[in-house]
Amino acid sequence: MRLVSISLFVAAGLAVAGQSGMAGAAPPAGADWVLTFNEDFDGPMIDPSIWSVSSGQHLRQRDSDPANVVLSDHVLHLISRHHLRGGQEWTSAGLWTRNFRQAFGYFEARVRYARATGMTNVFRLVTDQPISAGGFDIAVDEGRYPCVISMQLRRPGFRGLFINQMTAATDLSSDYHLYGLAWLPNRRGSTTLTWYVDGAPVQTAVCAQCTRPARLWLGTQVITGSGPFAPPPSGASMDVDYVRVYQLHNLSERRRQ
Repeated sequence: MRLVSISLFVAAGLAVAGQSGMAGAAPPAGADWVLTFNEDFDGPMIDPSIWSVSSGQHLRQRDSDPANVVLSDHVLHLISRHHLRGGQEWTSAGLWTRNFRQAFGYFEARVRYARATGMTNVFRLVTDQPISAGGFDIAVDEGRYPCVISMQLRRPGFRGLFINQMTAATDLSSDYHLYGLAWLPNRRGSTTLTWYVDGAPVQTAVCAQCTRPARLWLGTQVITGSGPFAPPPSGASMDVDYVRVYQLHNLSERRRQ
């Protein structure tokens, strides 16, 4: 994999992530996109035909409690609590798409960070195959309160690689912001990953192995060793307004170019 940059994007983060999360609520312009997945969390509860809710230890979470996944007022709340369960002091929340998988396209979530330190707010694309079997894991964002945005890639040969970690100019728990990824085949027979924050591109990388379909993953992760964790008494909540996925209408033609 060839990286365009692994530097800290402080200046870019100041300019981009200080904007309203309503900006750029659409895939990148200049292409014919087709909406393939749209979740606005309008129902009274999580639709089990669309989502699987994590229970127990899963995808590096310490302990995920289904009771921490809550829908209210058309918003998905992913809560972390100071609650002993499964031998762990903290419980987190997570869910992934049950049947939906897609290779290539534009993936976007409108998210408000949890107002708590010592945890991550996660939006990832994950293959069914483990990394040891050729799978991969793309973090559209694994951000931390109050202003850290973290883009990562895990692929065969690497346990984890920071593509970019940028510092926003604003508290990302005070309002919603858009975190997106354009994942497309390129003319070199590989794939290009372009990360977006509030509709603006902030980082690009190339990944030859990123060709398999991936599911969507949303969740919180409590990291007790990374510093103090002080949620409100009711629990810190990562809030998700919507998740949308698009595919290029002419993807087959693009792959032949």
